[in-house]
Formats: sequence, structure tokens, C-alpha cells
Amino acid sequence: MAKKTENPAPEAERKMPVHPDPDHETILLRYPQNGDVKALAKETHKDKKTGHVHWSTVEPSVKNQEAFYKLLDSRALADMVANFRRQSQNPSDVPELYKVPFNMVGQVASFLFKLQVDPKDDEALAMSRKYRTSTQQLEKVIYDEVRMPKQELQAMGFDVRQMEEDGIFKEMALGKDSSKLYPLSIKAGEDITLAGMYSIRPKQHETEEGKICFEVQSPLAVPEFLLDDELKTTLNAQEKEDLRSGKTLDRVLKHDGEYCYAAFNRRTNRMIYVPCKDVIVPNFIYNARLNQTQQEELKRGGRVLLENCHYFNNKDVTFRGIAQFDAHRMEFNIAKPYYSKIYIPDFIDKQLDKEMRETLHKGGEIDGRKLKGRDGRSYTNNLRIDPETNGLEFVQYRRPEQAQAAVQSPAEQAPEPEMHIPDVAARQQSRQGVGM
Repeated sequence: MAKKTENPAPEAERKMPVHPDPDHETILLRYPQNGDVKALAKETHKDKKTGHVHWSTVEPSVKNQEAFYKLLDSRALADMVANFRRQSQNPSDVPELYKVPFNMVGQVASFLFKLQVDPKDDEALAMSRKYRTSTQQLEKVIYDEVRMPKQELQAMGFDVRQMEEDGIFKEMALGKDSSKLYPLSIKAGEDITLAGMYSIRPKQHETEEGKICFEVQSPLAVPEFLLDDELKTTLNAQEKEDLRSGKTLDRVLKHDGEYCYAAFNRRTNRMIYVPCKDVIVPNFIYNARLNQTQQEELKRGGRVLLENCHYFNNKDVTFRGIAQFDAHRMEFNIAKPYYSKIYIPDFIDKQLDKEMRETLHKGGEIDGRKLKGRDGRSYTNNLRIDPETNGLEFVQYRRPEQAQAAVQSPAEQAPEPEMHIPDVAARQQSRQGVGM
């Protein structure tokens, strides 16, 4: 007698992968007003004619993964969210955003639900911080990792698994060069093998719009700006020195037919060119709103003075400083902020004991070897408060008696220098007609 079969599962369930793909990400939405958590659905889209965003959600459970929005273009999503925010009648309708791998949706959602019951739940807050994102963060992603042709690097002979463990694809998603050099052996003949170390940089494909490719380069023996005939004449002595010291030039350069922000990779001795069209100038930098003139200056590679800036987690301490695009960090930042009062980052402040904190506030030095940076490594320098900026600075390690002798009294501390931003019109004239 034939064995009776059970009722077959619905077709949607039969097609559903048993294990959600951790390489694909979706967006969880949390509505702070009522604590509700939803997953963005793949039906969500922006009408190309009207610009209206059709917003759709599903419950954040594994059984709905076939309906999840698959994040392939972070900038397109940021644009949709911005449009949804503009068309929304009530600002509270706009939810918090969380970028989450498919296989973590259920777990992250359960922790987000907990925040409505206990807003101080440590585990839930840690999960929230790990996956929370924003339109500004999404706009920084130029090359989404899920679209990167990793198989091409694999075919060349690179160890892609090691690269993934090192996290370099997440760096390259922001348009950065790989932070490490990777070995590659190339067979040049029957008995000849060429081995070397290479940096990897993502690029937009020259002929296929939206396609990503990689540029693989070996280090040069001499800085590129000393070898390239055009750079040798275009750059002045101060700009070459700025490149050597890790700064981004305060003007754009033309490279491969388009204007680019320019910097220098000291690991490879090669120039870094970031096409201006790939960089979105934000409306806010450190919560300070930019006016149109400031935005235009930043688009040209220039610098602007920003006042009354503050960090999200510390609105009590404001700062000011010169903002500029940093081609190494691939973001607009203030390299030297001047704080309204002593500022110690939270991750460092939590490691300080009472004596260390008092020493810093009195102008003394503390042993940085007792503290760890954001990467988990112990510092190798002493730390003290810079009397000029009210922020932390690193100083060469010294014995306690040496550090004590180096402490200045308030009367000996140098006054804060005046920051000067060159006149925009004068800067434009000095560019000798370079424009965009």
C-alpha cells in the first residue's frame, strides 16, 4: 500500500530559501511614536514621472523574506526616503532606518520592539546602534558591495575571502582605496611568474552605466606627482607638501576628462582622484546647515568656516572649524575643531578613572597605553587637552615627571588663533579659470 503523502506546502513557501542570504540587506523601519517595526517591501518605488514615493511594508519575519526590499543602490534609497519625507504631512510618519542582512531581520526586529517597553535596554540599544542608518549615511555609499564583481578579483587570483574578513569591500563601498595591499602572482611565461602587492580601487564602468569594476595598481617607487608631467607643472610646492602630509587639495583637478577631488595615497605613491559627480554635498555638516554659497564652494573643492556645530550625542558642547572634503575618509569633515569647552569623546571618557579625568581637566597628560581606540587597540601616545582647541590631542609618551614639567599654567597657554578663510572670489581668480 502506498504511503499517504502530507499536504504540500504553498508554492511561496516551497520557493523560499531555507537560510536567508546574509549577503543581501534590507531596511527595517521603526516608528518611534508607537514602537512599531516593519520591513520595507520590494514594491516600494519612486514614480519617475511624478517623483511620488509609493511606500510599502511587510512584517519583519523570515516567512516574508521573498517580499523584502533588496538593497542594491543605497543612493537611490536615500533619494526615495528624502522624497517620502518631503511628501509626508506629519514628520513623525518618517521612521528610523536600519540596514540589516536578510538573516538578521527577525533578531534585530525583536530587539527594536524591546525599546518601546524599555528604552534603556542595553542589548536593544547596542543592536540599534549597530544597524541604524540614515539618508546621509546611505548617500555616502557609491558602490554597493552586493553589486561588486568580486568574482573578477577571484579569477585574477586574489584571496577574496581574506578581503571580506578584512572588511575592505565595506571601505571600497564608500569609494576608498583598499586600506591594505594584497599579494598576487601573475604567470608571464612558462617559467616566469611575477609576484607583487597591489591596492584595489572600485570604479564606475566606462561604458556600462551602473556597473562596477576594479582598478588594481602596484605601488610606485616615486610619488606620482613627481613623475606625471602635467602634475609637475600644475601643482605648486605647497600643494605637493599638502599631498605628502595627507591633506586633500583645496581645489579640484581635471583627471580623465572630469573634475575630481585630489589627494595622495602614501602607501602606493599614487594620486587619489574622486570625481566630483560622485560626491553629494550635504545640507548639514555636524548639524550645521550649509547655505548655497558654502555648498558651491565645497563642490569646487574649497573650504568653508562652520559655526555652532555639535555631535548628535553631545549637544552641550559646540564647535567651529574649517570644513572640507577629505578624499581619504570620503566625507566632509572638520579636521581641527575648536570646542566651546573641554570635549572628551564618550568612548574614551568611559575608560577614564577619576584621577585621569581630573588630570586632563587640569591640563596634564595621561598614559594613553591604558586606553583603547575605536579599533580596540591600545594607544601608544600620551593624551592631553589641547589648550588651543579644548579637544584631545596625542603627544609623545613621556615619563610622569616629564609630563608634569610640561604642563602649562593657564597664564602660559597661548591664545586661540583667529581662523581665516580666503575670500571665495579671490580663490576663484587664483584658480586661473578652473571651473566646473
